[in-house]
Amino acid sequence: MRHNINLIGGDTFNHCASITIINNTPIIVGYCGQECTDKQRVFIYHNNEYIYLENKTGNPIIWNYEDKLNIIYSKFEDKDKNGNYPLYPVERWKYCSNHHIQLSLDNIKLKEIPKSKEIPEMFGLLARCQPIMFNNECLIPMYREKNPRCEIWSFDGNEFTNKSIFGETDHISNLGRGCAIQPTLMIENNELIALCRNVAQPPFNKAWFSKSPDGVIWSELEESNIPNMNNSLVCIGYNNTNYAVYNQDRSRSDIILRDLHKATSTQLGIGRANNLLSYSYPNYALDGENLHIVHSNSKMIAHHIFDKEFLDWVL
Repeated sequence: MRHNINLIGGDTFNHCASITIINNTPIIVGYCGQECTDKQRVFIYHNNEYIYLENKTGNPIIWNYEDKLNIIYSKFEDKDKNGNYPLYPVERWKYCSNHHIQLSLDNIKLKEIPKSKEIPEMFGLLARCQPIMFNNECLIPMYREKNPRCEIWSFDGNEFTNKSIFGETDHISNLGRGCAIQPTLMIENNELIALCRNVAQPPFNKAWFSKSPDGVIWSELEESNIPNMNNSLVCIGYNNTNYAVYNQDRSRSDIILRDLHKATSTQLGIGRANNLLSYSYPNYALDGENLHIVHSNSKMIAHHIFDKEFLDWVL
């Protein structure tokens, strides 16, 4: 029975991790450096080595598709097509371009990463949670911080296509009109479900969810029973059951793995950094019968590895 925790990252802020598994070896992406500054940049962590991308980059996701390793990341542009600029550093997230890197799995040489390709149609969007396969299609959940909404993009191994937009509401948030960001996708009863972070004001305490039979037409947002506390959350399909991983309080003091059918939950093993508690923004990958979860852990990234025996015991 095994549950291991590894902490990665240096002395700077490390955040917003995503993970995939290649040949039983995890590859983790995230960003480091002071957030919303020119020094912020994406890193790739593989076999105890770091590869760094250019400055002003963030919000990476990494996944495997058709024998290729794919990475999407954002870059601060600080100006939109209408000439608008961010008023505050944190608003730089509203003015991002998106870029795609693709590598063959046959002979991955991360130190020889090819030049990324910009995805112009994704300007102003951000990636956060892992893609999912639904009806033999690779779907990528995206979101917009300026007047929040969610979008689903399909990926055919080469091109990205906008499939649907949902989550636009009349709620007013600190990000403008709308409330749903950072969607995570799961499948139940042959239906696609998006569970979203809620940023409406006054602050609500639950995440929103929406359903779709085809990834195109979505139901109106409804409040779920999953806590929503200043933090992204993620859905995981494992062993024919859907789980949610999230924080249960605004202090980000722990991270919870919850069976969405039984409403049972367990606190994940805790990794510590600098004796501070701050757990947020989880993501995951499956490796055979092992479940890998990564999340921000104070200034570092915690990487949990759960084997099936451990998961069967705690769940």
